[in-house]
Amino acid sequence: MLRIVTEVIIDFRNYYCSLDEKQKNFSVNCHILCRILVPIINQLEIIDGYYIGINLAKRNEEGNTTISHCNHSWLQTNDGSIIDVYPVGFITMTPILVASKGVMSSFGKSMYVEDPGMLKPFINRDMYRNVEVGRKRLKESIKKTKVRLKND
Repeated sequence: MLRIVTEVIIDFRNYYCSLDEKQKNFSVNCHILCRILVPIINQLEIIDGYYIGINLAKRNEEGNTTISHCNHSWLQTNDGSIIDVYPVGFITMTPILVASKGVMSSFGKSMYVEDPGMLKPFINRDMYRNVEVGRKRLKESIKKTKVRLKND
């Protein structure tokens, strides 16, 4: 599943970069990208919430360790695994598979806090437009993905 999502996102990014400025008439963030992908890869669920970050105080500085968060959306598989299609703090637009069970989950899934109501203040006409235009562009780029995967 992760390979397919990764290939689709890479081809989508490459396709987007090849467009001229007039054709780049939509924006992409984690919330929009999740909503663009789900109809194409329908075995995934969109989860809205927060991504938790920690700032550790340095030993020779006064201060406390602080926990912060940012609004975030990610995809979840039927077995609870997280596919973060637009990871927080990464420069590249490449999805990651997040540990959701076992000892390593404290460094993975526990950093993702579900809050279905988080996105309500941000849902507006522009977001719907960006999703619709993004889906059209994604369909065009998926053709390249299918050809490339068929040749592999």
